[in-house]
Amino acid sequence: MQRAACARWRAHAGTCILPNQMKEETARNVANVVLAAAAVGAAVVVLRVPALRKMALGLAATALTTQLPAWLRQEVTHAWGQSSRRT
Repeated sequence: MQRAACARWRAHAGTCILPNQMKEETARNVANVVLAAAAVGAAVVVLRVPALRKMALGLAATALTTQLPAWLRQEVTHAWGQSSRRT
């Protein structure tokens, strides 16, 4: 079918470009490389600009001081509930 479509296209425009068919695994690998490069680039910018570095450290400290205690409380509550079920 692609050859028939290409023949019609060739007759009309004089050239034929078949669509590039990339395998899904190759597409995933390319996407992973692009995302990794973007992440590394963003990290370099954040580490080089003092205002961004200060903001990133503040956000990390906020995340650790709010999420870590909440997670510990949840785990202790879950463990407490599990221990009462066994007796």
